[in-house]
Amino acid sequence: MRTGLTNAARDIHLQSPLYVGRTPWKNNKQLLEDIDKLLHGPSWHIYEMVTGGDPKSRTSFLFGRDILDAIRDLIGNPRFRAHVRYAPERHYTTKDKTTRLYGEMWSANWWWRMQMLIQVHDKFATIIPLIVFTDKTNLTTVAGGIQAYPVMVSIGNISKDIRRKPSMHATVLLGYLPVEEFKDVGDEKLRQRLKGELRHRAMEKLLEPLKKASKEGVLMWCADGRQRRAYPILAAYIGDSPEQHDMACSVRSGCPVCTTLKENRGTYPQNAPLRQKSEVLLTIQKWKDGLLSTDKLREHGLKPWWPFWANLPYVNLGDCLTPDLLHQLYKGLFWTHLMEWIKEPELLGKSADARFKSMPRAHGMRHFTRGIYSISQWTGRETKEMLKQFLPVVADDLVDKLVGLTRSLLDFIYYAHSAQLSEIEVQEMVVSLARFHELKGIAEDLGLEKNGWSNETIKLHMLSHYERSIHEYGTPDGYNSETSEYLHIEFAKTPFKKTNKNRSYMQQIIRFIQRQEAIQLHRACLEDLHGQFAPVPTVDSSGDDLDDNPGEGDNVDGMGNNLNEGVWGVEDNTETEADVDIEGSDAEVEDLGDDLLKMNLAKEPVARLQAVFYPQPKQALPSHPTREGVTGLELINLYGASDLIQLTSRLLEKHNYRQPLNSANTFSVYHKLYLDHPPLPFAASEAPQRDVIRAYPATKTTRGHVKRIEQFDTVLFLDQPENFGIYRYRAGRVRLIFTLPPHVHSVFPQHLAYVELFTPFGKANDIHGMHTTSHLQFEGKRRAALIPVTDIALACHLAPRFKSLPEDTVLTSRSDLLDEGTKFYLNHYHAHHTRQLIEYWRHLKPV
Repeated sequence: MRTGLTNAARDIHLQSPLYVGRTPWKNNKQLLEDIDKLLHGPSWHIYEMVTGGDPKSRTSFLFGRDILDAIRDLIGNPRFRAHVRYAPERHYTTKDKTTRLYGEMWSANWWWRMQMLIQVHDKFATIIPLIVFTDKTNLTTVAGGIQAYPVMVSIGNISKDIRRKPSMHATVLLGYLPVEEFKDVGDEKLRQRLKGELRHRAMEKLLEPLKKASKEGVLMWCADGRQRRAYPILAAYIGDSPEQHDMACSVRSGCPVCTTLKENRGTYPQNAPLRQKSEVLLTIQKWKDGLLSTDKLREHGLKPWWPFWANLPYVNLGDCLTPDLLHQLYKGLFWTHLMEWIKEPELLGKSADARFKSMPRAHGMRHFTRGIYSISQWTGRETKEMLKQFLPVVADDLVDKLVGLTRSLLDFIYYAHSAQLSEIEVQEMVVSLARFHELKGIAEDLGLEKNGWSNETIKLHMLSHYERSIHEYGTPDGYNSETSEYLHIEFAKTPFKKTNKNRSYMQQIIRFIQRQEAIQLHRACLEDLHGQFAPVPTVDSSGDDLDDNPGEGDNVDGMGNNLNEGVWGVEDNTETEADVDIEGSDAEVEDLGDDLLKMNLAKEPVARLQAVFYPQPKQALPSHPTREGVTGLELINLYGASDLIQLTSRLLEKHNYRQPLNSANTFSVYHKLYLDHPPLPFAASEAPQRDVIRAYPATKTTRGHVKRIEQFDTVLFLDQPENFGIYRYRAGRVRLIFTLPPHVHSVFPQHLAYVELFTPFGKANDIHGMHTTSHLQFEGKRRAALIPVTDIALACHLAPRFKSLPEDTVLTSRSDLLDEGTKFYLNHYHAHHTRQLIEYWRHLKPV
């Protein structure tokens, strides 16, 4: 049922020799009959929705479920027990509680305010913040085809790490709004009003149980096995810009959150007051009573229909609108504006495409082998990947103001993407936005945008509300519309493909979804019964689930000579609703007895070691070398380790082994090194990071075609422990990860890396903020070094300074600009983890 097989294919499968006599079902019909007997999610109901007045009234159908049943399924799911909160908390950066931390919904102000409000009449109240998604989507590709309008619901009690993973099923399908085009209505304004009225009356019906439940509470069994009186209250609404306007009853030339009008949307800072529920309802009521014309209503920035949230307690939908990272930032300002600007011939034009093609690769960052102009349909994923390498592409060629504007937008996006923000970081985010507004006039000066473009761009205006939203609901990553973009595939597109496309396709969709839910519930029961419930997947900094198999079929073991196997102590400065302080331990570094570790720590000033964090990842290599018995000559020719014999001989001399090696000696080689970073102590809500360092040559087929291109990654390794921040580290390109030949292995048994060296980092540029480096050379030859792999602290991305490349350099997807170029930027935007470290060091003063 979950493999995508058709009914006929399942029949063939069940009647094959592999299954005959081994299953209780002879055919697909018997299988479906048994599935229909299983428990499934909340029952479905069909409601008739009448719109328009006589004689042109018409009936549409709303398919929906009881929202209270959906909430019970979520709050009572025992699989979420470790990821659920029942009361608000306040988090702080330090024990003196001067700087707030915002992350999950329970750490922000809305929940606290609701808790205090409800506790006036029920001191044992449990708030359930509802998060409602809507996402209208096409089910067929033909123009004017069939559409579906799913409504989904989740709850803020469940951690956002769980909510945003569709596989965890922490978001429930609530219903399908009726989609009616009213094509027979000739008046465009009337047609739009009827569509809006139908949408709001349908939403009102779906959320009707909340009118009583939000005021009086409902007894519910929770995931921890306790029964509580729950008060489900609509807290957040997630939809794209047109849906936000329609649901908030605001005209699209205005703002759904505040009262600003189109001619003032580009103004910053914004002084327009937020929309007040009482004023909105009073104005629309005047229109309903005939005291206000439709045109006058629109002058107030409102649309002519009664809002579904009018009678929902504690709800003003304008306040519920959360940031939309996908449409406002990634596919909004960045893709629609910045990317379109650099395509102009007077800026980069076609050369931008070539630069993306030739950009040096890094693990976790997509390489655009065919460039960016060949991609016909952009998703949020492609846009994020382009964002990681955008600044080095443009830094050398654009005027300073345009580079500064680009950097300010990138900084804003990276802050908005964070899983947790301190109040200081929120204010830095505000400063980045202010800087963008300060520089936005350069787009008009260069003819990239028409005058007043910022007033036309609602996406830019909406960024001014991010600060308030973070204070109210936590960080925006918990409310990204990418979740609904994915779920409409699961709840609409895929089920529709399983129907016969006739008039009863909605009933068939619902039956399909019920069967899928039944299988999920049955599987969950079996897993709980046998204790096989899988833990929440770990994700890397790009947001992808980490593969259990790290690659090349290798089994990965800890090396034993890790820089740090201990758990970093992180202060948990939390204030709960009961005002109970939970204090954590001070940060400690576990002494593992490793000689190299002791040597590095001995150089560390004590005061700085206690105050400043530096990465100490757990390092791992495959259990067995990727290749064994590789001659030095092959390593020199294929891997580019030209000074291998001289450097290894010199290393052995330092350990009193006087017999030099030669190119006939054999080495054991590893093609990958793994660095596992726990969450940063100053960003404990972020996901763990895994860096993969690759060092292997190209492989070819028997016909000589390239099967896999070569990859030699760049890293940061410990070079000057007495320095501060990034200046402790030097960049190197890893050509080889290896161990010495067997006959000298006991002299130096550690795993080594052969790295080509770069110069120490220069001061960060004031305009684009990136550090610079270049090839380290002596008498025109690249310098290299052997370092213990335990010195490698972090993967990094070095991007060429394109303007410094020789004029005859041809940029292709096979270009090796780390060799062809000589000057580079340290691109700390390539990974969220790296950028956080760089920014952290920049904001600390050396002790």
